Amino acid sequence: MALYKYHPKPSGRMGALWTLATIKGAIVLEFGSMGHMVYAKRWLEQAGYSKDCMAFVTHLDEKDIALGITDRIDRALEEILKKYRTEAVFLIPSSVPEVIGTDMEAVCEELNHRYEGLPILYFPCGSFSWDCHKGIETVLYELCRKLPERTLKSGELTCNIIGSVIDLHLFEADAREIERMLRRAFDMKVSCVLSTRAEVMDIKKLGEAD
Repeated sequence: MALYKYHPKPSGRMGALWTLATIKGAIVLEFGSMGHMVYAKRWLEQAGYSKDCMAFVTHLDEKDIALGITDRIDRALEEILKKYRTEAVFLIPSSVPEVIGTDMEAVCEELNHRYEGLPILYFPCGSFSWDCHKGIETVLYELCRKLPERTLKSGELTCNIIGSVIDLHLFEADAREIERMLRRAFDMKVSCVLSTRAEVMDIKKLGEAD
């Protein structure tokens, strides 16, 4: 059998990162080792998403792993927020805190109390048990569940496109074609394309669409 049939499948972490990194106005913070985000950012840069991607990593050492210390998340977020303005923070784990069972949801809850008014969302990545599609599915679900705000309908014939993510070939062209068809066939406007061309404010207003 040909060698290409054995290519490694991307993990749930990569699926989560692909989905979150293209959202404008947000910061992705990974609780992981120092060089873990370098490859991911390089890949996103090659794919043409370096401008949109605000991705950072906290760094981990042996003491953090052995004792379950999460102080680096607080320090990293504080430093990032001093330099960058953001409308939301997306917290993801690397495989290490997933495997050792770090309670990232509790950390996220504490951060939300500390930074009131700034949505800080945690996205599980499934350690080694998830592939990229499960990571994408989980992130889209959590975004739609946690980030949108209660709002009134826009009064226009509008819709959202959910599921346009960089795991598929020509995903951007597909989303543009869907928009064109909806506009020409139904005179319908697309409010948000999640997550290819989404901004944080677009996701918060998902409920405005008919």
